[in-house]
Amino acid sequence: MNTVSFTSSSLDFLINLSQNNNREWFTQHKDAYVKAQENAAELIENLIFLMNKHDQLENESGKKSLFRIYKDVRFSKDKTPYNPRFACGLNRAEKFRRGGYYLNIQPGKSALACGFFAPNPADLLRIRKDIEVNYETWERLLASKEIKENFGKMKGDALKSAPRGFEKDHPTIHLIRH
Repeated sequence: MNTVSFTSSSLDFLINLSQNNNREWFTQHKDAYVKAQENAAELIENLIFLMNKHDQLENESGKKSLFRIYKDVRFSKDKTPYNPRFACGLNRAEKFRRGGYYLNIQPGKSALACGFFAPNPADLLRIRKDIEVNYETWERLLASKEIKENFGKMKGDALKSAPRGFEKDHPTIHLIRH
């Protein structure tokens, strides 16, 4: 499979959509949208192929994995009709279930994320136990230059005290609380 990139014309479409987020403009530029959507689907298809060398994803195709560009504005304060981005979620195969990947292509806000979003209690306990047992590896990983440069410090919600069943004075309680 050839390497695929997100083209400058696809990026230009997203920039223009963010500046002209209305139905009239979108209708006039539907051909540009279709080409940009095909480019995004091809990129995701390539990503799925490459990732399946190291993991097993259940996503069948890039096109089926893409999130809709049309917004549901019924309960939103922002009534613009389109999401000026291409995004997808990549799900791990059932036997490896839990955790996954998210790709967001948006001018100035692109991101690739992996991990667990709102893990269930059993998965959260498993993650915390792994940190508890392998804390030196976790500390070394999080202190690595690549992680620091690309992600910075650990962010997000954390418990104020140690979770039930974990020692308050564990060397990495600051990670276990996340």
